[in-house]
Amino acid sequence: MGYLRNTAIFIVILLVWPLSAAAETGKDPAAAVQREAERGNYRLIDIDELWEKYQDSEADLLLIDTRQDWEFRTGSIESSIHFSMEPTWFSRLIQRGALAQALGSDKEKILVFY
Repeated sequence: MGYLRNTAIFIVILLVWPLSAAAETGKDPAAAVQREAERGNYRLIDIDELWEKYQDSEADLLLIDTRQDWEFRTGSIESSIHFSMEPTWFSRLIQRGALAQALGSDKEKILVFY
């Protein structure tokens, strides 16, 4: 009986923790993005630097459209790839392998998710 109780508590924590984290990050989305970038060792760039890189034909830039399929079909940025991703932690978790495969092995690319 103790095993089932501990398992149930663990499952509740797994279900509630992302909700509380989402509520906390909902207060300041920019701060949440900054924290995630620091945790993942990513460098964030501003819109001006992105525009310069987009115009530079030498830049190794990969644009990833993460909108839903119906949104992508209405139009997208030229040369972008489509990888639909729901904005939930669970969706990102289950699609991690597929995303890594879609991005390829080149770690020098500049990835732009929109």
